[in-house]
Amino acid sequence: MIPSAEDVLRWWPAIAARYERLDIVNDAALRRALTRASVLAADDDSLEPAALFVAFAETRAAFPGAWRLMAALLAQRQAMELGYDLTASSHELSKLCSDVLHRRADATLVVERFRLWLVPIRQA
Repeated sequence: MIPSAEDVLRWWPAIAARYERLDIVNDAALRRALTRASVLAADDDSLEPAALFVAFAETRAAFPGAWRLMAALLAQRQAMELGYDLTASSHELSKLCSDVLHRRADATLVVERFRLWLVPIRQA
């Protein structure tokens, strides 16, 4: 399930402090991005990490100065919630984030990449 705006707003101050980012969030843009992610995932849990990544890569205004970070962290968090490890490097995620923003990559391409990068977490 895509996280709620309230969940993301609750996580954000700790993330901003940890990564030394300004604690700025645009509530309206955050909610638009989460709605976009829900539409992209279309009730398919397996698409949620990619959908969150696309939605926040497209919506820089949600977290000015931290949009790449939040696109990656929200995708990673959702992958973990679903029992997956997102194995992409920070460089790969940053590049893909820019490609989405500049329309060099669309949601279909992101889903394809995430299918390669999502690896089930082994249970001990």
